[in-house]
Amino acid sequence: MEQAHAAQDLTRAAAQRPAHWQRVAAHQASRAAVHRLAGALVQRREGLLAALTRR
Repeated sequence: MEQAHAAQDLTRAAAQRPAHWQRVAAHQASRAAVHRLAGALVQRREGLLAALTRR
């Protein structure tokens, strides 16, 4: 029963602060995009290094 109250409290808090949760979601999406970009850059660097060492 206490978990139900905690869930209700979280739901109420989220409803009262939608802008905050939008910022949290945007931040998480931004971090994911940066992570994907970093991964792509690492792969590109590894590809370039491999091409240089094959010569």
